[in-house]
Amino acid sequence: MVQYAYKLGGYDFAAMIECENGNWNVHARGDSGEAYWLCQMNRLYHKDIPQAYYDGVWQVQIEYCYQKWSKGTAFYWPWRIIKGKKCYEYVKDRFTYTE
Repeated sequence: MVQYAYKLGGYDFAAMIECENGNWNVHARGDSGEAYWLCQMNRLYHKDIPQAYYDGVWQVQIEYCYQKWSKGTAFYWPWRIIKGKKCYEYVKDRFTYTE
């Protein structure tokens, strides 16, 4: 999943998902049950979420997240501070990307 995200959107995109959902859990829920899966898309703000996203199809989740992220949707967890660094900087050491 990480490589798929990286190939689609590069480090910044993969790091965004890592910060939103560090376990890469395709069934994670947050925001009192309103935010869904890999990148915690909140259904109150995103009415066009495809059914396959809810069904746990991780490729669909990553592609939908990329579509939103690449068009400017703001994701907030990459900016949280972990051990003195912004999350997206902190997670750099968690992955090795290969082609």
